[in-house]
Amino acid sequence: MLTSASIPPHIIACLNRATDRAAKSLRNDHHMAAQRCRLRPHGVAVLEQAAAESKGLHPTEPDALKFLVTVLCDMMVEAALDEPKSA
Repeated sequence: MLTSASIPPHIIACLNRATDRAAKSLRNDHHMAAQRCRLRPHGVAVLEQAAAESKGLHPTEPDALKFLVTVLCDMMVEAALDEPKSA
C-alpha cells in the first residue's frame, strides 16, 4: 500500500491535477456531482498497481507526467461512471 511518504511529491502533484480534472469533467461533461475525496482512491489504486509493476519506479519526464495525469483522470472518470448510483 502506498503511503504519502512513499509517493514522490511530483507524483502527488499529478494525482491532485488528475483528481481536479476528473471532478470538472464529471460535472461539466456528465452532469454528475463529483467529490475529490471519492475520486482520489481510484487514482491511488492505479498508482499502487503501477508502482508494484515497475518496482517503485516513477516517471520524471514532463511528457510522461502529462500522460500520467491524463491516464489517472480518465480512469477516475471511468470508475465514477461505473459506480452504482445511490437511490
